Amino acid sequence: MDLVRFSQIFAMLCLVGCQTSGSNSVAWPVETFPHGCEHIETFVSGPPLCTTQLFPEKGFSYREEFDACRQSVQLYVAYIDRMKECMVNKTRTNIEDIATGFSALVACKATGSDHCSSEKVRQFYKDVPESVIGLWFPQSCDRTGEFSNQLCTKDLRNDAKTISEMHLSNAEQLLETMDEYSEEAIRSFNCIANREKYCL
Repeated sequence: MDLVRFSQIFAMLCLVGCQTSGSNSVAWPVETFPHGCEHIETFVSGPPLCTTQLFPEKGFSYREEFDACRQSVQLYVAYIDRMKECMVNKTRTNIEDIATGFSALVACKATGSDHCSSEKVRQFYKDVPESVIGLWFPQSCDRTGEFSNQLCTKDLRNDAKTISEMHLSNAEQLLETMDEYSEEAIRSFNCIANREKYCL
């Protein structure tokens, strides 16, 4: 979601909030979503609780309630944007590591050596985002001899590209899902603020 669109949406939400009643003494909670990149593996996508009302047509009863929910949604969208940046950086690092690891093993095999370390590359096969039949560490790389080394380097080059593309595709899908989470939270907030009976 671009910054201009984000600002326009919340400018509109400020106007919607004027439909609420006056203030009351209740301190409405604001959800902060403080997580950083260390939580990217266990990404929690749940929206602010205030946007999950069973009866959205009741709307917000108090200005403070509206303001707290709006702030929660803003922080949630910022959290999603943080997680998107984390995902982009993580994917970039993964692809760079894959290129480095595979290149090192290919270079070693190209020398004809039978003592090439393959542990790191084997792990790349284990860490692919999804299971693919036939995508496993090449058996030719466990054999010795010039012909096996040639097969090994060919398979490694092909697999390095495939595994990198899988990580990139997985990241793109997650980024799209994250955008949907942000848009859904804003849409639900608007629905409640407008006292719409059906939030579809």
